[in-house]
Amino acid sequence: MSVCIYYMMTVINKEIEPLIVLKDLVDQKKQLKSVLEKYNVDNPEQIEKKIQDGTIPEHPAYEDYLGALSFQHTIDEMKLLAKRLIEDF
Repeated sequence: MSVCIYYMMTVINKEIEPLIVLKDLVDQKKQLKSVLEKYNVDNPEQIEKKIQDGTIPEHPAYEDYLGALSFQHTIDEMKLLAKRLIEDF
């Protein structure tokens, strides 16, 4: 690959990467929202509380709780990444 093509690919990737991260961030937020709406809660910890209180059955709620925690963690990490990418842009 020539230096010129490599440079162009690097520039394109640098410009596209923030858009990809933002799209993935939106997708993760939609998935989290879907899980939270299923249990009529605002955060994953409220799902766990409902399980502990016996308000909702453990299965499949616990799996959904773990999934929601994962989505939330990924969202938090992606927000930091997006912020850094935008600042570097």
